Amino acid sequence: MRHVEQPASHEPCPDISVIVPVRNGEKDVRECLARIQRSHGCSFEVIVVDDASTDRTAIVSRRMGARVITLEHQSGPAAARNHAIGACRGKLLIFIDCDVMITEDTLQAFKLHFEQNNWSAAFGSYDPNPKVGNLVSKYKNLMHHFFHQQSAGDAGTFWSGCGAIRKKSFEEIGGFNEQFKRPSIEDIELGMRLKEAGLRIGSLPGIQVQHTKRWTPQSLLYTDVWMRGVPWTRLMLSSGTLQNQLNVSVKERICVIIAVLSVFAFVVTACYQPVITLMPIPFIALLQLADLPDNHRGIRRYTRWLVAGLLLLLIACCVVWQPMLALVLLGVLTIAAINCASLRFLMNAEGIPFGILCLPLHVIYYIYCGFSFAVGSLFHLCGIPVFKDIAIEQDVQLR
Repeated sequence: MRHVEQPASHEPCPDISVIVPVRNGEKDVRECLARIQRSHGCSFEVIVVDDASTDRTAIVSRRMGARVITLEHQSGPAAARNHAIGACRGKLLIFIDCDVMITEDTLQAFKLHFEQNNWSAAFGSYDPNPKVGNLVSKYKNLMHHFFHQQSAGDAGTFWSGCGAIRKKSFEEIGGFNEQFKRPSIEDIELGMRLKEAGLRIGSLPGIQVQHTKRWTPQSLLYTDVWMRGVPWTRLMLSSGTLQNQLNVSVKERICVIIAVLSVFAFVVTACYQPVITLMPIPFIALLQLADLPDNHRGIRRYTRWLVAGLLLLLIACCVVWQPMLALVLLGVLTIAAINCASLRFLMNAEGIPFGILCLPLHVIYYIYCGFSFAVGSLFHLCGIPVFKDIAIEQDVQLR
């Protein structure tokens, strides 16, 4: 069941319907909607889908001028977006997450691009200025920005954080797959169905929005592995298509192989020196220390310099103490060389120590990508669902 607020019958149909799915997003939705309401250059309506929130999300959204659809039971962002379609009057649908802050000309930019191209869908990018300043949040959002800036024009995927799609095309392919009950790869899966239907998707890196989500090492690891990496692997294997865009390019796969080989070299070395198995502890502790301060920019800068220096010193001591670890270091340096463009970008964005600290984050990222691919492949071969309530192949009927 759901409650839908209807617009006045005399109101003309807008150019754009903006859909914001929210689950307990009271802290973010006010600013998100305020940013949307400042848009110019096109007519639009704002529809907030309250996914059975337990906070004041619906009340705040109404006060900000949005029409609110309230779901009685938590259904996930995929179903929440689908629920809004019947109430949308615009021919162009724009999906905005509640922790995404658009600019005054974001909606107009989408409208102009769709008027000038025959794309069925398109998406923008995070800007290089994420709101939250801790190490992991900066790294995650800046890397998202970097990858999207490298892929302008036709794309093979879709992103719903700030993405647009023609209403007709959305209805033709059946909308988002509601079997994804949590935020996952429902947008990527939608993009693959768009491509399979012969429809074009555009990547618009010039349309940039700010992200306000705070990532922790634990939340990033869980999300990237179980919410994205494993189901994405299963999706690609099920479709028989390995994409070569954004963060699944051939270069990225090579880095995953190198990272896995580096782990193998570390394990072999540890067989001769078991005490080496304790080495990751100080590395992880240093990265956790660098991730702590995010309120005071000055303190954060000095902490990063300190931790980066200690990290380099620790690496040097380990290699001198156990020369066989030079093989691991060689793998890390190879990954650094392959990713020189992204590391240079990170250094330019946040300084040299930030770039140094991001190198181990790069390596960790590639290691858990390899793990995700292995687990996803195993699940695929054994026919084991990633979650008991997800069946990627199931079709969706819009409500």
